[in-house]
Amino acid sequence: MIYQNGEITISPYTLYWVQMPAIIGEQDRIEMLKRNVFVVECQYGFEDYSKLIEKRDDCSAFFFNLDKIFINVKKGSEYIIAEKIAQFISKFSPDKSVAHTTLLDNKMREIFQNEGIIYLEKNFCDKEGSVTLLMNLLKPLFSNENVIRRTDIRLLLFPIVKYKVDIYFDNFLKSRTGYLKDVSMSGIGVKFETNEDLDCFSLKDQVMIRVISHNSIYKIPLAIITRKTLGVKEVGVSFNITDTNMIKEETANFFVKIIYSWIKEVILTQGKI
Repeated sequence: MIYQNGEITISPYTLYWVQMPAIIGEQDRIEMLKRNVFVVECQYGFEDYSKLIEKRDDCSAFFFNLDKIFINVKKGSEYIIAEKIAQFISKFSPDKSVAHTTLLDNKMREIFQNEGIIYLEKNFCDKEGSVTLLMNLLKPLFSNENVIRRTDIRLLLFPIVKYKVDIYFDNFLKSRTGYLKDVSMSGIGVKFETNEDLDCFSLKDQVMIRVISHNSIYKIPLAIITRKTLGVKEVGVSFNITDTNMIKEETANFFVKIIYSWIKEVILTQGKI
C-alpha cells in the first residue's frame, strides 16, 4: 500500500501490547522492528478492548499485561476481572493472544488455560533476553513454519531530507557522492547528479558506504549493488540489517528509527497498517 512519503509492500507483523511494561523502551521496539515485528502500546482498560477487534488480522498478535491491568482493580476481584478478560480473548483471538503476569497463581493460570489461551508467568523487568523471548513467543503465533517473513517497507526521504552518501568502490579506493533517496529494512537507494556517476558501479559490486547526517556519520562496511536506474540516476544497495559485519549497529538503529517513526505516523492517521 502506498502512503505519503513511502510504501509498504509487505507489512511488518504487529504486536498490540495492552498495558505494556514500562521497562520495554524504544530501543527494544527498534530491535523488534529489525526482526520484522512492530510493537504498539495500547493503554486500554477493559472497557476499551472492543477497539482491538478492528486491529485483528493475519499479521497481528495481542499481549495482555495482567499486572498493570490489576493495579486499579479492587483487591479480591482479580479473578472476576481475569475471567472477563479470558472470555473476551477466547471469542476475540485466542490463537494470537498471550496473557502474562509475574504472579505465580494456579487459579489465575487455570482461568486462562481453560479458555485455550497462552498464559505466561514472566517478569519482563528482566531485560536480559527479553527480545529473544518475545520473538520465540511470536514465531508460532505468526507462522505455521515458525519463521517470520521479512518486511518490505520503503520510506522516501529525498528531496525533503537531504543526507549526503559516499559510496566507496574499486576495493574501497574510489568514491562517488550522492544523496540518500530512500531507506528500507534491507537496503537504501542513492540518487546521483549524473549518469556518469552510475557508470562507476556494476551489479553485485561490493561497496562501503558513509551516510552523513547533520551531526553524525553512519557507516555501512559492506553492501551490495543490486539496482542501477539510469533514467533517474539512482543505485540501490542491499545489506542485512541485523548483520553487524555489513552494517554498524548505530547505523542500523538510525535507519530503523526513521522507519519506526514513520510507521507510528501511519498508524496514528490510518488506525493500522
